Amino acid sequence: MNPRELMALFQARAPREQVLMVVCGATLIVFVLYWFALKPFSESVEATRARVDGNVRSISYLQDAAGEAISLQAGGGSAAAPADRNTSPLAALDQTFRDMGLGQPNRIEPLGRNGVRVQFSDVGVDALLRALGAAEQRYGLRVTQLNLNRRQPGLVSARISLER
Repeated sequence: MNPRELMALFQARAPREQVLMVVCGATLIVFVLYWFALKPFSESVEATRARVDGNVRSISYLQDAAGEAISLQAGGGSAAAPADRNTSPLAALDQTFRDMGLGQPNRIEPLGRNGVRVQFSDVGVDALLRALGAAEQRYGLRVTQLNLNRRQPGLVSARISLER
């Protein structure tokens, strides 16, 4: 059908039907515009806003951690010598994890006489980093290898190697 035939069909209708057709057509146009233009646009804006908020939180956390690292570095690292170098690395790490409320790792194995390898599937990243810092201060266990994979916000899977 061409536009003239459509106009003739429209004009052949009663005035009430013409008004109803115009209102329905306008409603259909508004509906199509909303579902195929405005809604996807607003969803992408919200997703972008959420990503930006997450990035701002990450940057803030990293700035705080950088400030702490700089202050520790300026102070010569850990203030005190390791308290106990006679405890085996396995026992020292196990005790540190219990003291910090971290829970049992999925896997823990020795690396020679002065090292240990640990694996967690889901662990809080903040608690893990605090526990590793405590292990270094208390027992002289330094992280030699650290592999973190993000699981959920705040949770990671971790593979860690520590040595004296």
